[in-house]
Amino acid sequence: MKNLKITTTILALTMAFAMFAPSVFAIGVSPLRAELKANPGESVEGTLQAFNSKDAQQVVVLTKGDFLMNDNQDLEFYSEVIPENSHSMMDWIQLPEENTPLEPNGGAEITYTINVPEDAASQSYYGVIFVSSEDPDIIETNFGVGVKTNVAHLILLEVDGGLVTDMELENFEIAQDEQGERFITSVVNNGNTHDATSGQIILTDKKLDKLEEINVNKSKHNSLPGVKKVFTEPWEKFSEYEPGTYFAYPDLRDEADNPLVAELKFKINDKGEIQILNLEIGRSYEDALKDFGRVPWLPFSLLGLIIIFVLFSCVVMKRCRLKTTKKSKRKTKK
Repeated sequence: MKNLKITTTILALTMAFAMFAPSVFAIGVSPLRAELKANPGESVEGTLQAFNSKDAQQVVVLTKGDFLMNDNQDLEFYSEVIPENSHSMMDWIQLPEENTPLEPNGGAEITYTINVPEDAASQSYYGVIFVSSEDPDIIETNFGVGVKTNVAHLILLEVDGGLVTDMELENFEIAQDEQGERFITSVVNNGNTHDATSGQIILTDKKLDKLEEINVNKSKHNSLPGVKKVFTEPWEKFSEYEPGTYFAYPDLRDEADNPLVAELKFKINDKGEIQILNLEIGRSYEDALKDFGRVPWLPFSLLGLIIIFVLFSCVVMKRCRLKTTKKSKRKTKK
């Protein structure tokens, strides 16, 4: 089985290099990701824009494949269907029958079709269209050596009918090492569709006064079903904080607006070292504020009983003094 297995890192480097070497890498594509929706048995169209950065005519060549995200959060691309991949949609993608010519420094819109089977289960499916450019002379003569650009256009398709969004906040921590200081938020997608969980980290002092709000997943990167997604947010301001106790509250929402929250209590010592004191997943900043301003019922009741007892004692003692005074006056008169 032919397996391309191109990671996102290699793809990103290829794209970055293409920006600095247009004479070699001739093709550009927009958007790099398309999110579509369909019903079982329905056909939907998608479009992409291809751009030619060379001063000579090029021909766009399209091929299709599948992709998955591995445990290292890298994308793996496949040019043949993998039986165990329940999210495959390679066979559903219908490409144009003819290659698209691109004029020098020109562009073109290319339309493709996705034909969803009637028995398709309600969930997310993933595919990719590889966009390549070749010299038209090489294509016509089938002779010669050319450098081919290969850029991926990712397709995320939701088939409606029973989509389940089930995001879980697995862990939240602060890392402090030679790479710097950063917040690390780990979420797991237990549903059957992709989700771009995002939000903020609320950083407070020990009195729960807000110090900062730090964005998490501002670019809306998707988490695929069954895979852990880790968001890393560098934070260089820890060195500016005085030694003491602090709190960090991830306040995230999935695309169904379900909250993913936690409370991380930590301490910064005199050397600027961070010590984690406690992590409570499921406890929000609002929960902490309520508890911080609430007088516990039991102590309040005991205090009330003590006050009532004291007042009652004072009343009784006052009456006793009055009786004693009256008796003294009667004895004096006699």
